[in-house]
Amino acid sequence: MVIRQRKISQLETTIIEAIEESGLTQKELAAKSSVSQGLISLFLERDITKRRTITMPVADRLCTTLGLVLKFSPGQPNLKKGIAMKAEKPKSFRGRIIAEWKKLGKPNWNLREQIGMSLLIDFDFRIEGSNPAEEFRKAVDAKDYGYIKQWVGGLKFKTWE
Repeated sequence: MVIRQRKISQLETTIIEAIEESGLTQKELAAKSSVSQGLISLFLERDITKRRTITMPVADRLCTTLGLVLKFSPGQPNLKKGIAMKAEKPKSFRGRIIAEWKKLGKPNWNLREQIGMSLLIDFDFRIEGSNPAEEFRKAVDAKDYGYIKQWVGGLKFKTWE
């Protein structure tokens, strides 16, 4: 019997990399994403003869847990639908914070925790070389805590459900 090697898609590669970077065990990831540990184990299997793919609903649950967003990529054909999906981090400041909030299990953050997360997200964007929230960045650089508090308060963390 000949086993045909299947190429791993960009979506699968991105999810696998995000799983590895998350530092979560398979058991922790399974609990947070409601995806069985067995399926996660088979999806991460390095041996091509044992490796399994995942469905789009499973990919969506994993992406949500890992802070990724599924996007349609019309330029890349998919044999079944004519389009491919890819996972990526949200490019907007608010979108990135919401993704992180969902990834952490939708905690009930106080203002101090909201500001802390906003500063961490801003730091991530600095590392990536982007600045989607210019006024927030200016306030951070100027140590304008009143503006930072007002800006973060406008995110309305409790209305994201």
